[in-house]
Formats: sequence, C-alpha cells, structure tokens
Amino acid sequence: MLAAGHATVDLYQGAVPALVPFLVAERGYGYVAVSGVVLAATLLSSIVQPVFGVLTDRWRMPWLIPVSMVVA
Repeated sequence: MLAAGHATVDLYQGAVPALVPFLVAERGYGYVAVSGVVLAATLLSSIVQPVFGVLTDRWRMPWLIPVSMVVA
C-alpha cells in the first residue's frame, strides 16, 4: 500500500506539468496562469510532505495511507 501511495504522488507530480500544453491550447490559459498552477502544486507538495512526515513520526496513523491515495 505504501508503494501504491508513493506511485500515486509521483504520477501526480509528473501529470501537472504535462497538462501545460493542454491548458494553454484548449482552455486558453496564459503561460503565467499555468506556471502558477505548476508552482502551487510543487510548493504544496514540498510543504505538505514534511509536515505529514513529522506527524507520522510522532503518532501512528495507518489510516493516512489510504486516505492520501484517495485525496491524491
């Protein structure tokens, strides 16, 4: 389950930048707006991952893996 969760997060991290051409061509977003989406996804991941790492180091939360896969 841990490997599936990690694979989901890795897929998400690669999917957001891959959507840039689609968002520009099909949705009419500007490059600045699309860059903001990619930046927000990257920063959010960089901030949230250490926070949840600290939480799971302090307290046992086995339910967090399936919940994070569903949310991702």
